[in-house]
Amino acid sequence: MFSSMQSFPCEDLVLAYEDALRSGAALTFAAELAGRLGATLHVVHVIDLNDYPIDPDLAESPQERQFVERAADRAYQELSDFLRKFSCAWTYSVETGNPVLRINQVAERHAASAIVAEASTPGLAGIFHRSLKGSVLKELVKSARRVIIVVPRHMRP
Repeated sequence: MFSSMQSFPCEDLVLAYEDALRSGAALTFAAELAGRLGATLHVVHVIDLNDYPIDPDLAESPQERQFVERAADRAYQELSDFLRKFSCAWTYSVETGNPVLRINQVAERHAASAIVAEASTPGLAGIFHRSLKGSVLKELVKSARRVIIVVPRHMRP
């Protein structure tokens, strides 16, 4: 058992980020924890259908890259505005592809001590969301080689 949080050997945390609305509780928790531990918070946003409309004809095209860039710019601005009130160092990366694989890769790259993620959306909205995307959190828990900190969605940011 640790006598204080300052003795916990933690240099980096990774946050699985969707957007400020859906990830607010986890973002707040992760930023506060990183600040207390003197850790760097690496926010990873895996671009998906919530970020831009899908068109199979645009796959791997310049237009698709523009959609990704615009979504990334919007998310970075939201994140930057939100994190101004916290005293932690942070980075932001945008990934595409399998969210579980990408989040784990970012955690490996930064030798993160833990991954912070928000619990799934409850109710019908959550069922619909998981039926489209699967449960990223469930797959993270099964595949990660580090601590997963699950933040309840109902926590107030």
